[in-house]
Amino acid sequence: MEALSKLLDRACDIGMISGLETSPSTSSELRISHLLYADDTILFCGDNDEELRNLRCVLLCFEAVYGLKINMERSEIVLVRSNYAAALADILDCKIGSFPLNYLGLPVGAGARNKDVWNVIIDRMERKLAGWKKMHLSKGGLGIRSLVNFSKALLWKWFWRFANERLLVLVFASRIPSKISLKVRITSIQGKFFV
Repeated sequence: MEALSKLLDRACDIGMISGLETSPSTSSELRISHLLYADDTILFCGDNDEELRNLRCVLLCFEAVYGLKINMERSEIVLVRSNYAAALADILDCKIGSFPLNYLGLPVGAGARNKDVWNVIIDRMERKLAGWKKMHLSKGGLGIRSLVNFSKALLWKWFWRFANERLLVLVFASRIPSKISLKVRITSIQGKFFV
């Protein structure tokens, strides 16, 4: 999809497609020609024949060069403030859509203050979380470790290594004053950690 992104950026840079102007009132002009996520794409361009023919040309070039097919049967053209959708849809050979539309499972073009829009999303998340909760909580918790138990297990792991690996014993033994026996020192360390 990186190649398609570069082609669309270049087409926007040279004026083949206009893209979406984000802030016309400021001096820094930012135009967005597309949004990509995995294999989902939203393209932005003007609502005239020439721009749509240019967009179609860019898409055909992408298909020819990279050998990937864009499924126009699953694609939709959604117009903002335009009256001749049928003619423009014929140029791209795709269906006509309308707002609100779903992109990545979220409604685009729906009123953000409309509770019905958010209720659908909240219900979907509750269903997913319920399934996740049933699947993971029944297997012994969320996978969050008790820090005390984890620390104890890690310390015992090191004690076991200390007792079973001769080189490690020699290194640690050289650090411990010779007047204190090794067992007494280990017991004192255990007492500090395992209160």
